[in-house]
Order: sequence, then C-alpha cells, then structure tokens
Amino acid sequence: MAHKPDDLLSRLIKDVDETGAFLPITIIVNGLLITGEVAPRKAWLKHNAEQLETPTMNRFARAFEREHDHVAPEEQHIHMSGAKAIYGQTMLPNSGGAFRVPVSEVSGWTLGEMRTVEGGMHK
Repeated sequence: MAHKPDDLLSRLIKDVDETGAFLPITIIVNGLLITGEVAPRKAWLKHNAEQLETPTMNRFARAFEREHDHVAPEEQHIHMSGAKAIYGQTMLPNSGGAFRVPVSEVSGWTLGEMRTVEGGMHK
C-alpha cells in the first residue's frame, strides 16, 4: 500500500546519493521489516551490473549500466545494500542483498540495523 513519501527519509536518501555515504537503516514495507544500509543509487546500480556480468546475463547488466548514467530524482526509491528481510528470528538472505524499494511503500523506519541474537532481536 503506497503512502505519502516521508520527506525526511527522502532528504536522507538524497544526501546519501550526493555524499556517497552509506546509512544504516531499518524500514517497514507492507508489514515486513527490512534492515541494511541506504546505498547511493549509483553504487547500487554498479553492484547489480557487476553481479550480472556473465555471458548469459550480460544483456541484463547493460540495463543497470544505462540507468547509471540516467539522472533522476532518486528520492523516489530507497536503495539498500546488505539488506535482509526479518521474518521471526530469521533474516533472509543470510548475506544480505541489494534491495530497491519505492519510498512511498515505506510505512516506518529507524536509523540503525537490526540483528538477531540468541534470545531475541537487538538494534
């Protein structure tokens, strides 16, 4: 369910894009908790293009490379690095992933990453 994008979150995303810094964050999307780091848009695109640089996937990598050169107001999306969806005491994927979520789908957020520990979750 789309929400009015949070202005502060949009400004933080813009600052991450402009500075190239990564920002630890936990967001709620459709009731699902996702934790990781806000990544600069260009770093997120480059990472995904590199993951697809194989003979059979190269054509898909080019889509990310073309988007890299496209200038857009990217406060519309939150790009996450090392992102994990939290389901109960389980985090998926274990190693984290490169997520992209429309800011309008974020219903709540907090700075910092969540992690699971024996006996419960901690920030």
